[in-house]
Amino acid sequence: MPAEIQKTEDILKTFKNNLTALYGEGGSGKTTLCLMATAEKIVNSQKVIYLDAESNFSAERFAQLLENKEKINNVLVLKLKNFNFQHEQIKKLENIKNISLIIVDSITHFYRRLYRRKPEIARAMLGKQLSILRKISKSIPVIITGQVYSDMNKKILPLGNTIIKKFSDTLIELEKEPKRKLIIKKPEKKAFYFEIVNAGIKII
Repeated sequence: MPAEIQKTEDILKTFKNNLTALYGEGGSGKTTLCLMATAEKIVNSQKVIYLDAESNFSAERFAQLLENKEKINNVLVLKLKNFNFQHEQIKKLENIKNISLIIVDSITHFYRRLYRRKPEIARAMLGKQLSILRKISKSIPVIITGQVYSDMNKKILPLGNTIIKKFSDTLIELEKEPKRKLIIKKPEKKAFYFEIVNAGIKII
């Protein structure tokens, strides 16, 4: 394996035609991987839809990953306002065409808020959203990111753990401490230590 991986798909080879879920603590590298995947697609004039729930999409950071800055117009960034709005926007994607990648960053940001008040409704809505995205992913790759929580044994798990695991073809955990680590949990187990650099990520 080369010391530095320039293409996200060299690591996440299962990006194509499936639903990939990335989860980890804040600052663990989830959005960086999403931006790298976006940059790879639009460089060939392909279009990407980026649903941004936490205002994580940084045009300045994204420009660092692009060789051709003019291609930035090929990414459509939609700011999500709340969980109902997120639900409606995902439903609108069911018949989408001429798109090479869909990203939802983070799909559980607003879910967490609704879950505190109405857990059954929150679970039902998240399940419906993931069901739609899973169906779409058979023709258009989909990447979702998710927030995390600690169980009684202090194990880090994705928020909406059971639902996320049910619908995801590929499940990836990102650790920040003591060293950055990318752990592919599903469909096969692999792990890499990495650093975040201007060009994206660097395997160490």
